Amino acid sequence: MALPNNVAKEMNFFLGDNIRFLRKQLGMTQDQFAESIGYNRSAISNWEIDQSMPMVKDLCVIAKYFGQDITELLFTDMKNAKNKDITGNLSGNLLGNLSSKTDKVSDKETDKVLNPNEISELENRIKILEVELSAARKELSTKDEYIESLKEQITLYKRLQATISSK
Repeated sequence: MALPNNVAKEMNFFLGDNIRFLRKQLGMTQDQFAESIGYNRSAISNWEIDQSMPMVKDLCVIAKYFGQDITELLFTDMKNAKNKDITGNLSGNLLGNLSSKTDKVSDKETDKVLNPNEISELENRIKILEVELSAARKELSTKDEYIESLKEQITLYKRLQATISSK
C-alpha cells in the first residue's frame, strides 16, 4: 500500500523512519538488513520511505529482528523519543545474532512473536488505518479540486476587472 506524501507523519505513523533508524543503529545497509531477514533491498527502501507497508507477517519479522514491540515500531518516533529505552539498547540477543551469521527468520518463528488474537487486532487496526488513509486521500483530493476552482475564479475575476478597467 503506497502512502501519499506526509500522510504517514500526519497520522503519527513512524514505521519507515523507525526501520531506517534501527537499521542504522546497527550499522547495516539496506542490502545487509534485507538479506538478514530474507527480503530484497527495494522492499526495505520502500518501507523506509513510506512508499509501501509491510504485511503483518513482515512486521512480525521486523519487530522480532529489532527486539521491538510492533505497536512501538509503528507509532513511536524512536529517533526522537525522549525515553531512549524505547529505541532499544537493541537487545543483547539481537547483537549476539549480528556478531554471528544471522539466519533468515522462518514462518514458524514469526508465529511465536504474536498470538492469533494479537495478529487479528493488528490486522483490524491496519484495516482502520487503510480506511482513514483513504478518507485522507479523498479529503486531499477534494481540497485540491477546491483550490483549483478558486484559482480559476480568481483568474476570471482578474480578466473581468481588466476588461472593466480598459473601458
